Amino acid sequence: MRQIDATTLRPGVRLPLAFYTRQGVKLLSASTVLTEAMCRMITQSKWGDLFLASSASDLQESALLRLVEPAGEGTVAPADVVTAGGVLAVEAGERIERHHAEAYELGAFLGTPEKEDQRLRAARMKIADQCVLDLSAEWSRLPLRIRSAPTPAWAAPRAAFGPTHAEWPDETRLADFRGERVRRFQRVFARILSGLPVALGEVSLLVAELVHLQRTHPERFTQLALLAPRGEDYLPEHCYAVACLSVAIAARLQWSDDHVRLAGLAGLLSDVGMGLVPADLRISGRTLSEMEINRVRRHPTYSVVMLDAVEGLPETVRRTAYQHHERENGSGYPCGLRGRLICDLAKVVAIADAFAAAAARRRYRSAKRPYEAIEEIIMQASIGVFDKRCVRALVEAAGLFPVGSHVMLSNNTPAVVVGVQPGAIDRPIVRVVQHSTQGTTLGLTVHLTDFSRNELWISQPIDPPTDFAVAG
Repeated sequence: MRQIDATTLRPGVRLPLAFYTRQGVKLLSASTVLTEAMCRMITQSKWGDLFLASSASDLQESALLRLVEPAGEGTVAPADVVTAGGVLAVEAGERIERHHAEAYELGAFLGTPEKEDQRLRAARMKIADQCVLDLSAEWSRLPLRIRSAPTPAWAAPRAAFGPTHAEWPDETRLADFRGERVRRFQRVFARILSGLPVALGEVSLLVAELVHLQRTHPERFTQLALLAPRGEDYLPEHCYAVACLSVAIAARLQWSDDHVRLAGLAGLLSDVGMGLVPADLRISGRTLSEMEINRVRRHPTYSVVMLDAVEGLPETVRRTAYQHHERENGSGYPCGLRGRLICDLAKVVAIADAFAAAAARRRYRSAKRPYEAIEEIIMQASIGVFDKRCVRALVEAAGLFPVGSHVMLSNNTPAVVVGVQPGAIDRPIVRVVQHSTQGTTLGLTVHLTDFSRNELWISQPIDPPTDFAVAG
């Protein structure tokens, strides 16, 4: 570690180590090539002491930072706390969430002075914006469009579910399977939030498994996103659901396996920047102030900067993270791009993210019926918000009555949708809902494609029974 005089910085110099403020906040990553704009911003911001170091831990060893005990979920941060890699994850007065607590277990520090004032915070944001602007020159050389492969990825022959299960699992095993994968990703999420190095293989294995399961069980694959139990507003769970849906959409677009994997990887990682946005803003049912809206809309930039921790990550994934809130008609953010300038991966993740969010429970509202959630996405596509081709792929993957939908059949029998039928989006696989003195259970599995359209059909979506438990 060594102290740096900001006035000595020169454009074209490649940083040998990361650049930190006295508060332990990382301004620039190691190997960043300084530009004239960066040098000017750093000099004009008058940060005071700046340091080249491997991590915030180096500053702690030099008595510049004070190590603090891990904070419990739900407690209020008494001061700005930075993670081991120099990420200011929670500001003074904000509530510590589960993902913060997990990151803080990897190392958390208080600096002197402990509070980053608004002027320096604004300067740090400008430097992050400049880093993304410099990356955009590299992104401009990447192709925007992805062509379909000759053979659809979802048309592969059926194989085993994981190493031991020949068939898709029942509700208990499905919940256990998904829960274990979310726990694996939450450990990765914590390291990214900590600013610590993450091996690409840690996330690639999760995505490769999703691609395999989509190929071998296309009818029931979206259960992983829509039917297995999901905790309320837990970011790693949302990220996993988005990855599942992104894989399903990309497969229905007939992309190659490599591009389907990229879609899953982008879906899994694009929202890591949301970890820096307080829950009160992230899922609030109230009207946000202009300043609060701006903070939420900065999360794509946060994601790009934080994903620098994932070693060997393809730049197309970081570009997707930056663009996944752009919209076809230019109404999105952060740049207001229109469809022709938005990469195909971002179009897929945008739809997966919006659908997963619409179908999730929130503190201020219940989860929407899956049918209503997909109807909302279709309507948005009809007015030019989402890419129509990608929305069609979502409907083909999840169904017009998506997995998890409760429906009334034409013979007045209630049922729950557990699978889709390729080429018959309104003729899913359902399980009959049975009522007894012991409660509500699922009975016979019915493939509606086994019946003529005049013989049996879905008459309408309905609300689930109050005592209904998630099933597979």
